[in-house]
Amino acid sequence: MPLRPNFLLGGAPKSGTTALANYLRDHSSIFVSQLKEPFYWASDLPAMRESMRVTSEADYLALFDDATSQHVARGECSTLYLLSECAIRDSLAWNPEMKYIFMLRCPTDIAHAYHMQMRFHEFEDLADFQSAWDAQKSRRDNPGIVPRRCREPRLLQYSQVASIGTHLKNAMELIDPKQLHVILFEDFANNTRLTYESVLHFLGVPSDSRKEFPKDNVAMKSRNALLTRMLRSSVVHSTSLVLKKRLRGRAYRWARTAKHTLMFRKAARPSLDADFEKTVHKSFVPQIEMLEELLKRDLSHWKTPNIS
Repeated sequence: MPLRPNFLLGGAPKSGTTALANYLRDHSSIFVSQLKEPFYWASDLPAMRESMRVTSEADYLALFDDATSQHVARGECSTLYLLSECAIRDSLAWNPEMKYIFMLRCPTDIAHAYHMQMRFHEFEDLADFQSAWDAQKSRRDNPGIVPRRCREPRLLQYSQVASIGTHLKNAMELIDPKQLHVILFEDFANNTRLTYESVLHFLGVPSDSRKEFPKDNVAMKSRNALLTRMLRSSVVHSTSLVLKKRLRGRAYRWARTAKHTLMFRKAARPSLDADFEKTVHKSFVPQIEMLEELLKRDLSHWKTPNIS
């Protein structure tokens, strides 16, 4: 019988979870499932969970088949667990000792970066972030106008996705403080080693003296829409899921790199209109103030756009 997971990594989209998961996966005392984003505990986002073919407890536990007694910490990374209304409640009921690592960043950056990600996945058909932001209400009131390829219309509600003050407050009402570790993306980016070591301490594993922290999941665009669509077809997707579950170490990293090279190219996020950026920042001020109170930390630099 596989060992059960005892930690979950999630938080805000585009906040460093992919990189951290990869660093932790290399630690000899930590097991992180090769399949990222199984979404198993987010049963209120059924289309996302079904897309990863992890819909039963047996499917979920199979992700940890290769975990051994040397793996003191065993977990998986599904970013949207913080957004989900049931993931924390249900995972705690399943394992009351579950630990949670949530990574957060400035809400405006979350919303803008997530729009770019939704564009890549073809969930979003509005190329301009301002247009997508303005379409939130109409899409909420009329789901029929949501792009056909969008599995979960809720994910196009960028304001809701980036409302991390509310999401964290709800999480903290359920999780024992000793079982929660919150990371701000700017700390992770500015001092990755120190942040990584703090996670190891939280998980109760010794330092591995890691010194190299390559960047991962930087801003990307599709190289070719047709090629990307083919590589994300149901047949290729199903094969990819099997490989993710079975490949290990260098073989997994090679296959992942090869697929990403074919699909992605690096691309900076487009700049926003100054007045629109101010409007978005202003809309998130209550969320930032809530987060300041929860974390006991000054985040005033998140409240004003850095416009030259």
